[in-house]
Amino acid sequence: MELNLRRCLSNPKVVAIGEIGLDYRSNILRPSKETQIEAFTQQIRLARSKNLPVIIYSRQSFIETLEILCKVI
Repeated sequence: MELNLRRCLSNPKVVAIGEIGLDYRSNILRPSKETQIEAFTQQIRLARSKNLPVIIYSRQSFIETLEILCKVI
């Protein structure tokens, strides 16, 4: 995933990364929380390395989203 995202970010037309975030709804099949956290963290770090804003999606995961943002930023 990271390699594909880096390749996309090399395009000068890219102005932001989004929607990225965590979705903890229990009634829908989702990747595990650990997988979501790893991907979200990776995406934020890549955005920071390219000085790009992010559009964040958070569903039933507000506290965890803020904790990750505070840790990574």
